[in-house]
Amino acid sequence: MAEWMREGRRVTETELINFVRQFRRHKSYKVALELMEWMNGSGGIKLSSSSHAVHLDLITKFKGIDEAEKYFDNLTIFNQNHQTYGALLSGYCQEMMADKAIALYEKMQKLNFSHNTLTYNNLMMLYLKLGNAEKAPSLLQEMKAENISPDTFTYCLMMKSYATLNDIDSVERVVKEIEVDAKGSVSWFLYSNLASIFIEAGLVEKTKSALEKLEAVMDHHNRECYHYLISMHTGVGNLTRSH
Repeated sequence: MAEWMREGRRVTETELINFVRQFRRHKSYKVALELMEWMNGSGGIKLSSSSHAVHLDLITKFKGIDEAEKYFDNLTIFNQNHQTYGALLSGYCQEMMADKAIALYEKMQKLNFSHNTLTYNNLMMLYLKLGNAEKAPSLLQEMKAENISPDTFTYCLMMKSYATLNDIDSVERVVKEIEVDAKGSVSWFLYSNLASIFIEAGLVEKTKSALEKLEAVMDHHNRECYHYLISMHTGVGNLTRSH
């Protein structure tokens, strides 16, 4: 990258961040972090708050949460906003640091930085990791009270929470709620999660029904869909043989 700059080539923050996101998507965290550090150092690029949030996330993944905290503390007040607070919260949740996560969340509430779906998704994941699935439903109710729209991942987390509590009726209730709200436009990923839950519960017919719904909404050009579908059908076959 430095060679490019010496040759007089121009590159924008947006272009570089796109490279970083691609590296991160492929879990090449070291390369992504090196590029971020170059941008923030000798690259002479003034990072936006969203780029600082990406940098913070990479530091957590590659260097650890202690280094991420130092990075956050050294940010200007302007850049300590909902994006970077959210990235730090995500780090605490990944590392299952419940006390710090809750304390930061409460601070975010006071600063009006918690009014977004990602914040609640992170907390739900934290509770699931800690074996406190029973706490997830109250978070969804809080979201609705604050007019924060759940996304597909929120609902998948709720389904997993209820499944962990062996409450299949509530899992199905969540799916019906989504089907009504989405007016027929439901993600294949949701039905994949539903089928997985039914397989684990040993419910053969319900699994088959979920897979039929998955096939009806899936993108037939998406290889990932087929990967999940084959995996789920294998699971159904194993279930059928065991009954």
